[in-house]
This record gives sequence, structure tokens and C-alpha cells, in this order.
Amino acid sequence: MRLDLEPGLCACAAALTLAAACHAPPPTTPLDRPPLDRPTVDEPARAHTLARPDPQLPGPPPVAPPPIDDPLTDHVCADDPRIACAVHRPEVSPHLLGLAVRGRTIAVAWVTSGNSWLQSRAVMGTGAAHIAWFDADLRPRGETRLDVAANALDIDLVATSDAWVVAVQTERGVELQRLADDATLAGPSTTLPAAATPGLATTPAGDVLVVHAAMRSDRYAHFATLVDRRGRVAWEREVFTEAVEPNFGGQVYTDGGGFLVGRREHAGVAVVRLETDGRLTARRDVATSTEYPALAWCGGEGRLVWTDFEALKIRTAAIDRRGDASGPEHVLGGTPEHFNHSPVLCDRAGAIVLLGGYTGSTGLSNRIDLARVDRERGALPGAIPVLAAGDHTAYDPRLARLDARRVAVAWISLNATQTQSQIALAVIETSPEARGPLRAEPR
Repeated sequence: MRLDLEPGLCACAAALTLAAACHAPPPTTPLDRPPLDRPTVDEPARAHTLARPDPQLPGPPPVAPPPIDDPLTDHVCADDPRIACAVHRPEVSPHLLGLAVRGRTIAVAWVTSGNSWLQSRAVMGTGAAHIAWFDADLRPRGETRLDVAANALDIDLVATSDAWVVAVQTERGVELQRLADDATLAGPSTTLPAAATPGLATTPAGDVLVVHAAMRSDRYAHFATLVDRRGRVAWEREVFTEAVEPNFGGQVYTDGGGFLVGRREHAGVAVVRLETDGRLTARRDVATSTEYPALAWCGGEGRLVWTDFEALKIRTAAIDRRGDASGPEHVLGGTPEHFNHSPVLCDRAGAIVLLGGYTGSTGLSNRIDLARVDRERGALPGAIPVLAAGDHTAYDPRLARLDARRVAVAWISLNATQTQSQIALAVIETSPEARGPLRAEPR
């Protein structure tokens, strides 16, 4: 598995009855069902209501070579002196991402199958998983292909104090690997059979919570599994009885122990409190007709971002350790400019939110804006445009803290006809006192 690394680098769901297109193809048995028909880009806004009919499930589309007149572009980031930008273009188009930061190293992981937006994907079941590292100036430090047991369909990535932890969904389940800085295994791998769409959170001790969808007793639901740093499963617990849009959610470790997990069920977004011993101790139903929950923890309280698809607005609020609102609710945006899953990070007493542009298509954005949010006043003026203007679109945007003043952002950058993709990377200066250029030449 080990490839060349520079010296110094020593690391859907079958129950989608009411949801939109999915991050990984929805399983039937449970992991080999053909991909969903792609939603139309001009889908009316009201298609986000709970009256949406069941999607049709055709077979895999034919593979066509990408048109030579629709190339990928190196100009993926907006021209802003606060943004350093780079492009990573693997040999095979990436479909889905994971992003993590440890120290001054940025890691991005991806799979080459699983995203039904990409018309050029091979017949399902040919996906590989990869991970690459970059320094804080976005210079490449190394890349490797992960050795997983079957075809890779989805991925997530976190960092602990001494390792990178990657979760790869394959046709056999979710495989969890711990990697050292030299890309070698830092412990035994762990497989969660028949699991899909992993989302990760880690404890200070290095244990990892894997939130995933799985079929149990003819029901597709959300589960949480705690895997300790030695690769042993400590416990598994059902956290939501329905899995709707399982790829769009959040999970976070809170101070003093315990996790908050947010997902959408049929009625809307809910947040649960899960203790480190597996006990569910609280649940909050946010509101009906809601989706796309994202979570961050800020030391004494958290931040929740979600969308309201009746009002077609993106909303946020501070929350306590039980997931209950502990501060005022704010509207961050809405159609026709923004409406998508919006990752969030803590920022001093406020938050930073990566707002996805509205296209009428689930998860596919025509813009990305980085907004600073005050706990009491809401969105502050001066959001930073991240995505360059043009015909390309973004999927699966990820956000991670690099240091006190900067964040790392990554997304799948698709060409205009959605036949090719690449990985876009940005380091963004978020401090309101930011001065001086950060922009790097595209790579």
C-alpha cells in the first residue's frame, strides 16, 4: 500500500423513499443496488417537500468518453487575496471526499465511484480509494491507494493525535483503517459488515465514532458504532429508526464526553445525545420539513446548521450538550442563492459556515461562500466567495480548521457537462483583520 512520499511526512440508502439523490448509491441487499436516476437541474423548489414520489431506479448508464470540448479547468477558486488555491487531478475522476487536518498537514481522501452526478463513472463496482497529503501551502506531500477488501463507494476521514483514520464504504460494509504519517497501517483495520455512508467523529483518546446506515430486520436505519484505538468495536447503537439522506449529516464529540449526532428522518432533522458508553440520553426534533444537518462543538456549546425546505432557507443556532437551542436562531441564506448541506466550524464566539449555492439539484452547488456568523446577530457582512465563476459546479464540500486564522476547504469540482471531475483545495484566511495575498498558483 505504501507509495512514494516525500521525506518528513512520518500518517444511502435503501430507504430513500422521500429523499433526493444520494451520496452513495442506495443499496437493496443492501449494497449492490443500481444508482438513482439523476435529478433534473431545473427541478422546481417545491420538489423538496415531503410529497416527493419514490425515485425511479434504472440500471447503470452507459459509459461515454468525456467530450474533448469540455475540459476541466485549473481556475476553480475565486480571485480573492485571502484564498490560496490548488487543484489535484487524479488519473480517475474522484467522486466523493473526506478531509482532515493534523498539525500543518492537510489530508484528502476520495473514492472513484459512488456519485451518481458523474456521467462518466464506470459501471458500479469498480471504485478505488485513495488518500493524499498536502502541506499548509497546498504543496503535495504524498499519495497512496488504500488497500480495501472490495470496490469502494464512499469515504470519510478524521485525524487523531497520532494517526489518520479513514472509513471506506465497500460492497462488504465499512472498513476503518488507521494510517501513520508514512501511509503505513498504524493498527488493525476494522470492518462493519453491511454498513454504508460513514460519518466519523473522534475522541481525545483516539477512539472513533462511526455513524452509518445499515439494514437491520428489514429496516434501513442509522447506527453509531464506537471503535477504540486498537480497532475493537466497543458497542453499536441504533440512533435513528429511518435513514433518509444518510450522507448529509453531522456528528461531533462534546467536551466532558459524549457525542451529538444529527441526521434527517422522514419528518425532518433530529439531534441525539450519545454517551461514550453507548447510552442515548437526549433527543431533539428540530422541525418538520428540514434536512442537511451540520454540527460543530465550540467548547461550552455547539453550533447546528440545517435547511428548511418549506421556507427554502438555511438556518443556524447555538445548541447545548443535549442538542437543545441555547441561543437565537438565524437565517443564513436561501434560494435562489443558497440551499445545500453547509458544513460549519467554531470561530471564537461565533462560527464559520460553508454555504452551498442552490441549483435545484441535491448536493450540487453553483457557488460556495464562506460566511462568518455571530452567535447573537447572525451572518456578518463580507462573506468570502470561494468558487470561481464559470460553468463548473461543486459537490461534497468539506471544511476543516487549519489554525487559528485559517481553514482548509475541499470539494469535487465537476466540468460543465459533469463528465469529469477533480479535487479542488483551498486554504482561506478567515480573520476579519486578514491582509496580504494568500493565493497560490493552481497545481
